[in-house]
Amino acid sequence: MFKRNQIQKSLVVAGVTLASFAAFSQQNETTTASVTVQNAFTLTEDAALSFGTITATVVSGTDGTLTVNPDGTQGQPAGGIRVLVPGTAASYTIAGAAPFTDLKINTNVDTVALINSTAPPGSPEFTLSAFQVTDGTVTESINSGASAFTAGDFQTDVGGTLTVGLGGTLTLPGGPAELLIDGNYEGNFTITVSY
Repeated sequence: MFKRNQIQKSLVVAGVTLASFAAFSQQNETTTASVTVQNAFTLTEDAALSFGTITATVVSGTDGTLTVNPDGTQGQPAGGIRVLVPGTAASYTIAGAAPFTDLKINTNVDTVALINSTAPPGSPEFTLSAFQVTDGTVTESINSGASAFTAGDFQTDVGGTLTVGLGGTLTLPGGPAELLIDGNYEGNFTITVSY
Protein backbone atom coordinates (compact mmCIF):
# COMPACT_ATOMS: atom_id res chain seq x y z
CA MET A 1 0.00 0.00 0.00
CA PHE A 2 2.84 2.32 0.87
CA LYS A 3 4.45 1.75 -2.52
CA ARG A 4 1.18 2.39 -4.34
CA ASN A 5 0.67 5.73 -2.55
CA GLN A 6 4.26 6.64 -3.22
CA ILE A 7 3.85 5.85 -6.93
CA GLN A 8 0.63 7.90 -7.09
CA LYS A 9 2.35 10.84 -5.37
CA SER A 10 5.28 10.55 -7.77
CA LEU A 11 2.95 10.59 -10.76
CA VAL A 12 1.06 13.60 -9.40
CA VAL A 13 4.34 15.48 -8.80
CA ALA A 14 5.60 14.51 -12.27
CA GLY A 15 2.33 15.69 -13.85
CA VAL A 16 2.51 19.03 -12.02
CA THR A 17 6.15 19.41 -13.05
CA LEU A 18 5.34 18.69 -16.73
CA ALA A 19 2.42 21.10 -16.65
CA SER A 20 4.72 23.77 -15.21
CA PHE A 21 7.29 23.21 -17.95
CA ALA A 22 4.56 23.36 -20.61
CA ALA A 23 3.34 26.70 -19.27
CA PHE A 24 6.86 28.13 -19.22
CA SER A 25 7.85 26.83 -22.68
CA GLN A 26 5.29 28.98 -24.59
CA GLN A 27 6.79 31.36 -27.17
CA ASN A 28 5.18 34.33 -28.92
CA GLU A 29 6.13 35.84 -32.26
CA THR A 30 4.64 38.97 -33.80
CA THR A 31 4.18 38.54 -37.54
CA THR A 32 3.25 40.84 -40.41
CA ALA A 33 0.73 40.38 -43.22
CA SER A 34 1.31 42.25 -46.48
CA VAL A 35 0.11 42.67 -50.03
CA THR A 36 1.84 44.33 -52.98
CA VAL A 37 -0.32 46.33 -55.38
CA GLN A 38 1.02 46.62 -58.92
CA ASN A 39 -1.55 48.42 -61.04
CA ALA A 40 1.00 50.53 -62.89
CA PHE A 41 2.83 49.44 -66.02
CA THR A 42 4.08 51.23 -69.11
CA LEU A 43 2.55 51.16 -72.58
CA THR A 44 4.86 52.38 -75.33
CA GLU A 45 4.14 52.83 -79.03
CA ASP A 46 7.12 51.37 -80.87
CA ALA A 47 5.70 52.07 -84.34
CA ALA A 48 2.55 53.81 -85.59
CA LEU A 49 0.08 52.14 -87.95
CA SER A 50 0.90 53.12 -91.54
CA PHE A 51 -0.85 52.16 -94.75
CA GLY A 52 2.22 53.21 -96.72
CA THR A 53 2.05 55.28 -99.89
CA ILE A 54 -0.86 54.68 -102.25
CA THR A 55 -2.69 56.10 -105.22
CA ALA A 56 -6.37 56.66 -104.44
CA THR A 57 -9.36 57.38 -106.63
CA VAL A 58 -12.99 57.40 -105.60
CA VAL A 59 -14.77 54.83 -107.79
CA SER A 60 -18.50 55.04 -108.44
CA GLY A 61 -20.36 52.38 -106.48
CA THR A 62 -17.24 50.61 -105.19
CA ASP A 63 -15.43 51.10 -101.90
CA GLY A 64 -11.67 51.10 -102.01
CA THR A 65 -10.07 49.02 -99.24
CA LEU A 66 -6.61 48.20 -97.97
CA THR A 67 -5.79 46.03 -94.94
CA VAL A 68 -2.60 46.01 -92.92
CA ASN A 69 -2.66 42.93 -90.73
CA PRO A 70 -1.33 43.09 -87.15
CA ASP A 71 1.57 40.80 -88.09
CA GLY A 72 2.70 43.37 -90.69
CA THR A 73 1.46 41.57 -93.79
CA GLN A 74 -0.74 43.48 -96.19
CA GLY A 75 -3.93 42.37 -97.92
CA GLN A 76 -4.71 42.97 -101.58
CA PRO A 77 -6.03 46.49 -102.21
CA ALA A 78 -9.47 46.82 -103.78
CA GLY A 79 -11.47 49.51 -105.56
CA GLY A 80 -9.58 52.68 -106.40
CA ILE A 81 -6.56 51.99 -104.15
CA ARG A 82 -3.15 50.89 -105.45
CA VAL A 83 -0.08 50.38 -103.23
CA LEU A 84 3.16 52.18 -104.14
CA VAL A 85 5.01 51.57 -100.84
CA PRO A 86 3.69 48.90 -98.43
CA GLY A 87 2.50 49.91 -94.99
CA THR A 88 3.44 48.59 -91.56
CA ALA A 89 1.49 47.44 -88.52
CA ALA A 90 1.58 49.41 -85.30
CA SER A 91 3.64 47.92 -82.49
CA TYR A 92 3.22 48.40 -78.75
CA THR A 93 5.24 47.18 -75.77
CA ILE A 94 3.77 46.70 -72.31
CA ALA A 95 6.45 46.57 -69.60
CA GLY A 96 6.57 46.52 -65.82
CA ALA A 97 3.32 44.56 -65.51
CA ALA A 98 2.87 41.54 -63.26
CA PRO A 99 4.51 38.37 -64.67
CA PHE A 100 2.31 35.80 -66.43
CA THR A 101 -0.74 38.06 -66.23
CA ASP A 102 -3.62 38.25 -68.75
CA LEU A 103 -4.14 41.70 -70.26
CA LYS A 104 -7.20 43.23 -71.95
CA ILE A 105 -6.64 45.36 -75.07
CA ASN A 106 -9.19 47.60 -76.77
CA THR A 107 -9.60 50.87 -78.67
CA ASN A 108 -11.63 53.92 -77.70
CA VAL A 109 -13.51 54.01 -81.03
CA ASP A 110 -14.66 51.55 -83.69
CA THR A 111 -13.87 53.82 -86.66
CA VAL A 112 -11.44 56.66 -87.26
CA ALA A 113 -11.66 59.27 -90.03
CA LEU A 114 -8.31 59.86 -91.77
CA ILE A 115 -8.40 63.41 -93.14
CA ASN A 116 -6.01 65.50 -95.23
CA SER A 117 -5.77 68.76 -93.26
CA THR A 118 -4.76 70.67 -96.43
CA ALA A 119 -7.72 69.45 -98.51
CA PRO A 120 -10.78 71.67 -98.93
CA PRO A 121 -13.89 70.91 -96.85
CA GLY A 122 -16.02 68.11 -98.28
CA SER A 123 -13.03 66.33 -99.87
CA PRO A 124 -13.04 62.53 -99.77
CA GLU A 125 -11.55 60.93 -96.67
CA PHE A 126 -10.64 57.45 -95.49
CA THR A 127 -12.16 55.44 -92.64
CA LEU A 128 -10.04 53.15 -90.48
CA SER A 129 -11.87 50.22 -88.85
CA ALA A 130 -11.69 46.47 -88.13
CA PHE A 131 -8.83 46.73 -85.65
CA GLN A 132 -6.93 43.53 -84.90
CA VAL A 133 -4.17 42.74 -82.39
CA THR A 134 -1.63 39.90 -82.32
CA ASP A 135 1.10 38.78 -79.97
CA GLY A 136 2.62 36.66 -82.74
CA THR A 137 0.67 33.58 -81.72
CA VAL A 138 -2.94 34.67 -81.23
CA THR A 139 -4.83 37.30 -83.27
CA GLU A 140 -7.98 38.95 -81.90
CA SER A 141 -10.40 41.57 -83.27
CA ILE A 142 -10.81 44.54 -80.94
CA ASN A 143 -13.05 47.59 -80.73
CA SER A 144 -14.38 50.08 -78.23
CA GLY A 145 -17.12 47.80 -76.93
CA ALA A 146 -15.21 44.56 -76.49
CA SER A 147 -11.72 43.84 -75.25
CA ALA A 148 -9.41 41.39 -76.95
CA PHE A 149 -9.33 39.00 -74.05
CA THR A 150 -9.70 35.30 -73.67
CA ALA A 151 -7.91 34.05 -70.58
CA GLY A 152 -4.34 33.31 -71.54
CA ASP A 153 -4.47 34.87 -75.03
CA PHE A 154 -2.47 37.99 -74.28
CA GLN A 155 -0.25 37.26 -71.34
CA THR A 156 2.90 38.94 -70.06
CA ASP A 157 6.11 36.94 -69.85
CA VAL A 158 8.22 36.19 -66.77
CA GLY A 159 9.52 39.78 -66.86
CA GLY A 160 6.01 41.32 -67.04
CA THR A 161 6.47 42.31 -70.70
CA LEU A 162 4.25 41.85 -73.75
CA THR A 163 4.68 43.14 -77.31
CA VAL A 164 1.67 43.28 -79.66
CA GLY A 165 1.07 44.35 -83.24
CA LEU A 166 -2.05 46.24 -84.33
CA GLY A 167 -3.57 46.42 -87.79
CA GLY A 168 -6.79 47.52 -89.42
CA THR A 169 -8.65 48.18 -92.65
CA LEU A 170 -8.61 51.46 -94.55
CA THR A 171 -11.77 52.20 -96.55
CA LEU A 172 -12.36 54.87 -99.20
CA PRO A 173 -16.14 55.08 -99.75
CA GLY A 174 -17.35 54.80 -103.33
CA GLY A 175 -18.97 57.81 -104.95
CA PRO A 176 -18.63 60.08 -107.96
CA ALA A 177 -15.25 59.43 -109.60
CA GLU A 178 -12.63 61.72 -108.10
CA LEU A 179 -8.88 61.71 -107.49
CA LEU A 180 -7.91 62.37 -103.90
CA ILE A 181 -5.72 65.38 -103.14
CA ASP A 182 -2.10 64.43 -102.48
CA GLY A 183 -0.86 64.64 -98.90
CA ASN A 184 -0.98 62.91 -95.53
CA TYR A 185 -4.34 61.64 -94.31
CA GLU A 186 -4.30 61.22 -90.55
CA GLY A 187 -6.61 60.35 -87.67
CA ASN A 188 -6.14 59.57 -84.00
CA PHE A 189 -7.39 56.80 -81.75
CA THR A 190 -6.45 55.46 -78.34
CA ILE A 191 -5.41 51.93 -77.50
CA THR A 192 -6.09 50.86 -73.92
CA VAL A 193 -4.41 48.01 -72.06
CA SER A 194 -5.66 46.91 -68.65
CA TYR A 195 -5.58 43.99 -66.22
